[in-house]
Amino acid sequence: MTYAEIEDQCHAALEPLKAEGLKTLKSYGGEFSPDSFGLFPITFPALMYCVTGFENEVRGSLDVQDLEIEVYAAARDLRGEDEARQGAYATTELARGKLNRLPIPGAGRLVLKRERIVGYSRQLNLCVMRAVYHLRAQQPAVTN
Repeated sequence: MTYAEIEDQCHAALEPLKAEGLKTLKSYGGEFSPDSFGLFPITFPALMYCVTGFENEVRGSLDVQDLEIEVYAAARDLRGEDEARQGAYATTELARGKLNRLPIPGAGRLVLKRERIVGYSRQLNLCVMRAVYHLRAQQPAVTN
């Protein structure tokens, strides 16, 4: 399964959250990196996802493949930073309900590894959280 196919599976699992008020759902493109935090036009609450890491380990006749997927949850609230943080918590929890233990055909199940706050902007009344999901697959080692 390709990275794009795995991201597509995440998107499909999160898509129903639009009916619950999610405004932005897309692949992550650096919107919350330190040099661009708050600069991209985003409608909140927002969820963004991307594959961020891959490791392969040969164990006997198997390739054990570990993949990491990051999901960013962001919320903005004009009442202040506390309310924005509560919105980011709620959006993170909604994503967790859809992604944790999600079966990815041919690759295994996504499992939540950790969640952390990425940052706040008091000026923008914005809070962003990042969740890391792990996917482990085993398959016969490829030999040449």
